[in-house]
Amino acid sequence: MNSTITSPVGPPLPRSHPSALFPLISSCKTMKDLNQVHALFIKTGQIHNPLAAAEVLRFCALSGEHRDLEYARQVFDQMREPNCFSWNTIIRGLAESSVDDEEEQQPLEALLLFRQMVSVGSVEPNQFTFPSVLKACARTGSVEMGKQVHGLVLKYGLDEDVFVLSNLVRMYVMCGAMEGADVLFFRNVSDYGNVYKVVRDKRRKDGNVVLWNVMVDGCVRIGDFQAARELFDKMPQRSVVSWNVMISGYAQNGLFKEAIELFRDMQLGEVCPNYVTLVSVLPAISRLGALELGKWVHLYAEKNKIEMNDVLGSALVDMYSKCGSIEKALQVFESLPKENPITWNAIIGGFAMHGRAKDALHYFSRMEKASVMPTDVTYIGLLSACSHGGLVREGRSFFKHMVSVEGLEPRIEHYGCMVDLLGRAGHLEEAEELILNMPIKQDDVIWKALLGACKMHKNIDTGKRVAEILMNLAPHDSGSYVALSNLYASSGNWEAVSEVRLKMKDMDIRKDPGCSWIELDGVIHEFLVGDDSHSRAKEIHSMLEEISYELRLAGYRPKTEQVLLNMDAEEKQSTLQYHSEKIAIAFGLISTGHETPLRIVKNLRICEDCHASIKLISQIYKRKIIVRDRKRFHHFDHGACSCMDCCSSSTLNQSSTVPVRSPSSYSVDAVLLLETIKASLQGNSENLLLSSWNSSAPVCQWRGVKWVFSNGSPLLCDDVSSPQWTNLSLFRDPSLHLLSLQLPSANLSGSLPRELGEFTMLQSLYLNVNSLKGTIPLELGYSSSLSDIDLGNNLLNGVLAPSIWNLCNKLVSLRLHGNSLSGSLPEPALPNSTCRNLQFLDLGDNEFTGNFPEFIITQFPALKQLDLGNNLFSGPIPQGLAELNLEKLDLSHNNFSGVLPVFGKSNFAREVFEGNNPALCGLPLKSCSGNSRLSSGAIAGLVIGFMTGTVVLASFLIGYVQHKKRKSKAESEDELEEGEDEVGDGGDGNGENEGGVGAGGEGKLILFQGGEHLTLDDVLNATGQVMEKTNYGTVYKAKLADGGTIALRLLREGSCKDRSSCIPVIKQLGRIRHENLIPLRAFYQGKRGEKLLIYDHLPHRSLHDYLHETRVGKPVLNWARRHKIALGIARGLAYLHAGLEAPITHGNVRSKNVLIDDFFVARLTEFGLDKIMVPAVADEIVALAKTDGYKAPELQRMKKCNSRTDVYAFGIMLLEILIGKKPGKSGRSGEFVDLPSMVKVAVLEETTMEVFDVEVLKGIRSPMEEGLIQALKLAMGCCAPVPSVRPTMDEVVKQLEENRPRNRSALYSPTETRSEIGTPF
Repeated sequence: MNSTITSPVGPPLPRSHPSALFPLISSCKTMKDLNQVHALFIKTGQIHNPLAAAEVLRFCALSGEHRDLEYARQVFDQMREPNCFSWNTIIRGLAESSVDDEEEQQPLEALLLFRQMVSVGSVEPNQFTFPSVLKACARTGSVEMGKQVHGLVLKYGLDEDVFVLSNLVRMYVMCGAMEGADVLFFRNVSDYGNVYKVVRDKRRKDGNVVLWNVMVDGCVRIGDFQAARELFDKMPQRSVVSWNVMISGYAQNGLFKEAIELFRDMQLGEVCPNYVTLVSVLPAISRLGALELGKWVHLYAEKNKIEMNDVLGSALVDMYSKCGSIEKALQVFESLPKENPITWNAIIGGFAMHGRAKDALHYFSRMEKASVMPTDVTYIGLLSACSHGGLVREGRSFFKHMVSVEGLEPRIEHYGCMVDLLGRAGHLEEAEELILNMPIKQDDVIWKALLGACKMHKNIDTGKRVAEILMNLAPHDSGSYVALSNLYASSGNWEAVSEVRLKMKDMDIRKDPGCSWIELDGVIHEFLVGDDSHSRAKEIHSMLEEISYELRLAGYRPKTEQVLLNMDAEEKQSTLQYHSEKIAIAFGLISTGHETPLRIVKNLRICEDCHASIKLISQIYKRKIIVRDRKRFHHFDHGACSCMDCCSSSTLNQSSTVPVRSPSSYSVDAVLLLETIKASLQGNSENLLLSSWNSSAPVCQWRGVKWVFSNGSPLLCDDVSSPQWTNLSLFRDPSLHLLSLQLPSANLSGSLPRELGEFTMLQSLYLNVNSLKGTIPLELGYSSSLSDIDLGNNLLNGVLAPSIWNLCNKLVSLRLHGNSLSGSLPEPALPNSTCRNLQFLDLGDNEFTGNFPEFIITQFPALKQLDLGNNLFSGPIPQGLAELNLEKLDLSHNNFSGVLPVFGKSNFAREVFEGNNPALCGLPLKSCSGNSRLSSGAIAGLVIGFMTGTVVLASFLIGYVQHKKRKSKAESEDELEEGEDEVGDGGDGNGENEGGVGAGGEGKLILFQGGEHLTLDDVLNATGQVMEKTNYGTVYKAKLADGGTIALRLLREGSCKDRSSCIPVIKQLGRIRHENLIPLRAFYQGKRGEKLLIYDHLPHRSLHDYLHETRVGKPVLNWARRHKIALGIARGLAYLHAGLEAPITHGNVRSKNVLIDDFFVARLTEFGLDKIMVPAVADEIVALAKTDGYKAPELQRMKKCNSRTDVYAFGIMLLEILIGKKPGKSGRSGEFVDLPSMVKVAVLEETTMEVFDVEVLKGIRSPMEEGLIQALKLAMGCCAPVPSVRPTMDEVVKQLEENRPRNRSALYSPTETRSEIGTPF
């Protein structure tokens, strides 16, 4: 037994305490410990002691994080006559269950137990019962039930008990019935008028304070802060809880100034703030940017030794971040424990707000390495960081990772970040499509993000449409009207502006005024636009005039286009001068020392003019200015901003930038980027990322580039606090060179400039996933240092110049995948060019032609990965390819033929070579029958010998051929009669009679195992009725003379046309025997060419009928039965794919081709028939698969099915089994549904359980434990769009077997038996 049980530790309890009587229980620390003690009590009979049973129950129900309410309920139910303490214990445990408990109905269960307690009558409830019962009423929100409990309180005379009374008031407050709370409160407060009595009676005194607190909390909850404050001010005595209720109420409802003012009052009083106080006030401090007050809170917590746990620590990190001190936030973060995601979320969100996207991504990587699971809040921070950093590709990747890998369902905030990210990057159509396809309800905030992007990119048409949507969503919100007005004004359409403004006036809609705050010496100063109400207004005005004068001297011209009003230029300049943030800065300059940073908080987004002018102000006055607007932080220092001008729709005009000069005193590479490369890459439209390339910004802040000095030392730009980050002089350093140009997914729409070959130290060029057009310039091959090139997934065309191989000395990877490059692949132009370092060559998905480029084998000896797939190459694949040590290879979907090389250790899959000329053979494709594997010289000698022999025997051969033609028809008719004697003799002994039976020359019959009793007369004389018509032909139910029944499948005309290849396939199908496959019993070919496949007739319904037919008496398909069906189908397909000597593809997997017997055993039919179809019929089958939703994506370009397409179709069918809806692509009608998309939407909306068929969920307590969730994940894995990531059918079988339903008793009724067929369970 555990030593903690046998040797209790800790101070002894008083003998009067019940736990002191049972030291074994008091020493328990976990439920495992208690289980041992409970077992001992049962064994020794102590459990019959009511006190012992009550103590066991107390531990189970009330032991905090170790409690087990289900176990507690079982203990309680075993108690013969529970006393009042036991009733109170179990009721309290259920009433106080946390919101994270699996059972959400536990408070209701507490009420049901209380009703049982009252109805039994053996024990009366007491003053300890009702607080828990009333708490359960409050949690269920049932005021009617609460009123009934209130009546029982009066009945038992407990209405005078202060804690019963306070819980009664709390119940009415929580249920929103403030009238009842008011009556109780004021009636009982009047009873407490005797001050002497209140002071002497401590219990009543404490209860009185609690009562006041409950009422204040109730007023806060309904939003009546005036009444809450009146009650708070009238309280005769306040506890720390009283202050916390008011402060948290103010902060949570946006009354931040009131929260801070009340916190200051609390500091002046006698009540000291506690942990809850600090956590409550920090959000208000954060919102107003009151850094000095936040520092005081931090210092107070440290001095008073308040526990710095995850919650308080994260609140401090958030406060410092939002007050502009990200360095201090990072310092606090590093001092905290890092086991809780909220701590990581705080710092990642802080970095995002400050535009430090790389740091946010770095700390997310640290979070993953620390094995801390990210939450949805984590991804809000990451997506926000990507949005502020312009990282479109990374943002898309994180959004996809959140859903597909972490299984988190996106909230409206995630979609808002994605819309903001796409909108800033100019992908307005994609952003709008994302909003329209959101599985959750759209709100006005997400449309405002798109409207802001429309204004940034001056897209009036989309902006107008979005604004109309916004006006319908929030007709009285000024934001949409102002944005639309500004959009019209930016294009000079003042008439439209007037119409919008007039409409706002008619509807009494007023724009929120711009407002900025600055904190000095703990006091928050607030300024509005044009504000002159401050006590130092004259000094502020003089400072503004000085600032304006200094800006003009620096060559700055106000951006008057930002004033969206119809006035002259002089008035516009005056308006810009008095924006609220400029007033706050002027006040800060006159009120602080020369080196003091200025921290400004603004309620709206900063305008472009203020942004441009503050950059220059920071340079002129040598001040660090930190501005937090509605979206993010801007750190202005030395004339630059941390946002790299991403907030502007255009870069600064030339008057506010340093002009580009002669390269003699500048970095040649930097000048080349600005003057040539930038314009060529971005094309006709200005690119957001490339807008960071301007001479007024430090080169460290140019997006997508890395730098190196002539001596080989890199320019370190990772640390934004380093001097290089803001060093403008580096642009003038001739020793600075371009090291790397990385702009993947950057929305580039121009062309590749030939000047790319002029960079002398450029090593890597990554411009993949853009829309670059034109050819690859031959000058690119003249670069002296390029080692890695990725130009994949663009719109490049033309031929590839031979000069590309001039890079061979240093080239490691060349990726040109997914373009439209054509022509033959050129050989290296220079003699003896050997790319000894080239390891990755990806030329897939282009239009290259010609034979296999053999120079790849001879001149690229270090090659590890080669992709030539989806091109137009032809001819044989050289045997020498096997000599390369390739790790990955793709030669699929070309026109290669001949014999595949023998690759030895590299066992490449079929997918590597599929989609080529049918003549291509060798492992892993079909075997090359009759192939001698002779060398080309030997084959040539044999050909010459045969030609000589042909001349000598010409006359004989001609005669032979003529004779052959005359007898060919007779021989073909006799082909199926070779084994007639074998049938008569009983076959070959194993039940496979592959012979024929003749009957007057009417036709030929091949018999297989189980069909030996059939004769040709039986088949010819059978009378049939049409059962169904399929793609392969018509199915008849046919009666035999002896009363038996068979199923005849009449194949369509043209099927099995080539008898030499068809008969072996038929014989192979006839040998297949598996309990989940319908066996072929015989094959008949008539004299007129008709062909029949003969099966047993099974009077069973198809899986399609079971799932979708509505009829009386249809058996219920619960999860156990559906799992058995799915497992049977998977086993049948796995046998076809891997259990045969020559694997077979089913080719037509669908629910209509699965028969289900009375014991829910599934049997597949129509397998392998695509091998005997003519191409036209095979194409029809593929088209039907597309219509029915079973078609794999790769069948768009492939003509034939394979094992991976079978897996995809099985995945669709497994979804059909789980969801109970017909798969298809016409899901809008309701009859057919795109099942994978339905599941994805449900995952995003957090409604996964709602996709399951109601019959599936019957009797299911835990979908995870019953294997339901695993089956859904398995189905989605089978439906993966990339064939290579789908599981094999063997893996599918294994997963289904490992995740069987726990309760399989529902598979059969008591009267059903399985005497002949073994159940897989």
